[in-house]
Parts: sequence; structure tokens; C-alpha cells
Amino acid sequence: MPCPHAFGIATLLKRAHPERSLTVIQSAVMTTRSSTYNTLNQIKEINGMGFEIAMPLAMGSGHVDPNKANDLGLLYDATAQDYEPILTITSSSRYSCLNPSSDLNYPSFIVLYTNMTEDDNSDILEDCHKCWSRCDDLHG
Repeated sequence: MPCPHAFGIATLLKRAHPERSLTVIQSAVMTTRSSTYNTLNQIKEINGMGFEIAMPLAMGSGHVDPNKANDLGLLYDATAQDYEPILTITSSSRYSCLNPSSDLNYPSFIVLYTNMTEDDNSDILEDCHKCWSRCDDLHG
């Protein structure tokens, strides 16, 4: 098991909210995380010369907060149908690539700009469209 404490938190959340899907529970854990430890120090990663502040790809979602995850405001949900357009990169004949999609409903956002230079001061605006719900919308 690669991350037993996260699995334990997910199990406790499922027990507290049996009506929530596993995707919603994953969303709750990922969107309420922190990039600092409970000591309020930044999460660090090891580089060749010591420690430095960890980049998102090095620390994953970050430091999980079970109490926040139990009382969330926004949640992301995905069904098997949301993953089907993404499967067009496989050689499966079951899925068509006529309408490929990069809009997987996943509670994590990352944008990589490979043509940027240090001298580039232009403003960059990315419009991310995601499906989300307020938690109280699910409970009437």
C-alpha cells in the first residue's frame, strides 16, 4: 500500500459520509490539503545540494487535513463516463477518437509553459472549466 495514512483517512471519510462516491472522497482529501506541514513550514524536497521548497510534482497533493476533508465546501465528482474520452489514447476499439477530450474532471490543476523565459513579464490567463458542486447542493 503506497500511502496507508491517506487510505485510512479515505476510509474514515467513507464511514462518516457513506453517500459520497470514492471520487468525491478523493476530491475532498486533495482539495483541502496544504503545502505546509502542521508546523506551518513549507514541505521540502531533497535536491542535489540539500533541501528546497517542494514543487507540486514532487509532493503530490500535499499535507492532508482530515478535519477539513470531512467538512468541505466544493467537491469534484467523476463517473466512468467521464474517463471514456480520455481512453482514446489506448488502442482499444471500444472507444472512438472522434471527440477526444482533455477535460478529465480531476481535482488538481497544473499548467506548464515551456516557451516562457525569465524576461517574459506578460500576464498569462488560463480558463479552466471543471465540473464541481457545492457540498450543500447534494443534501438539498
